[in-house]
Amino acid sequence: MNSRTCPNCNHKYPFKKYLKVLLRLQDTQFECENCKSTLTVNLSRRFVLAPIAFFPILITRTFVSFFSETFQSPSWISYSLFGVILLLWIFSVYQFDSFKLTEKPSY
Repeated sequence: MNSRTCPNCNHKYPFKKYLKVLLRLQDTQFECENCKSTLTVNLSRRFVLAPIAFFPILITRTFVSFFSETFQSPSWISYSLFGVILLLWIFSVYQFDSFKLTEKPSY
């Protein structure tokens, strides 16, 4: 299955729309814009991606220490830079996320 596509009609969701789905806090189900199927995120795939996405948090202190000592920069700059890199890393890993069909539309 392709990432960020509807399993029913293969409609590819652009990153901006996918980001809205990814950051949604309440309902995990949503309707496909193209075929009106009810979709949800594939939790089994997400459980595999979550540790990969958040692995860099484990090495934060090492990164900040190295960057601060090597480039003689304040630690807040190092933490800010690491935060930006972490966000980019998480979004790139979650590009491999996929949707799952919960019910087919009744035409």
